[in-house]
Amino acid sequence: MERTRAADRWPIGHTWNFHAGRPHSTFDTFRWTTRAINQRYGKATGLTDYSGKAELQNFETARSFFEAWNAHGYDGCAGRCATFGAIYWMLNAAWPSVNWNLFPSNFQPGGAFFGTQTANEPLHIAYDYATRQVDVTNSTLHGRSGLTATATAYDVPNLRERFTVSVPNVDAPANASETVLRVPNVTGGSHTYFLRLQLRDTAGQLVSDNLYWYSPQPDELSSHHSWFRTRVNRYADLGGLRHLPTNTDVTASTRRLIEGR
Repeated sequence: MERTRAADRWPIGHTWNFHAGRPHSTFDTFRWTTRAINQRYGKATGLTDYSGKAELQNFETARSFFEAWNAHGYDGCAGRCATFGAIYWMLNAAWPSVNWNLFPSNFQPGGAFFGTQTANEPLHIAYDYATRQVDVTNSTLHGRSGLTATATAYDVPNLRERFTVSVPNVDAPANASETVLRVPNVTGGSHTYFLRLQLRDTAGQLVSDNLYWYSPQPDELSSHHSWFRTRVNRYADLGGLRHLPTNTDVTASTRRLIEGR
């Protein structure tokens, strides 16, 4: 997108749609993604704002995709298989594309990549939006015991703690996923909240740390759907994220190691 004319970058138009999908196909438009971003996160004010909100939404989407599969990947097929495989289209884009990839043609990782990385950590604590259940998935060959699972909700943007639910002595068998607690229904208060899930070992060391942002007004999906899209009757209100205080106490470092020369 950086090589296009400024007028083609914003507002979203033909150039964006050209990089969304094959012309005259179901996917030759960006309007559904744009509507979801504007309705959930607040109307985008420009290219940079849109890009940031899109990365947040991509993180949400990719993480939930893999978490849902992992939470039911060990259920077996005694009656009906809950999940028996997963195909994510696609790993990377061969040319500049605004959707459908974990990382783009320049291999720069974004929200979808990091959402996938989070969901697929070997020992993982995850939230089910539909049931409010918290699952612990252990995809390793070694069971763990004596873990403590904690769920804490915070109002956004003031970060006032609403509640904390903690469950000790959690077992995480090898190659299994277990439901360990159910988060209370969050109602009233701020329009947006954080839900932080943590899993700690017997020594109190953090094993898995997972942060969600959601709303007491959840996304409401329609019963009408097609093979490529489910209509949304009501979007979650995540606008509180726009008013979070700036954190200036952030440092970053990088290290490069070259071998084989």
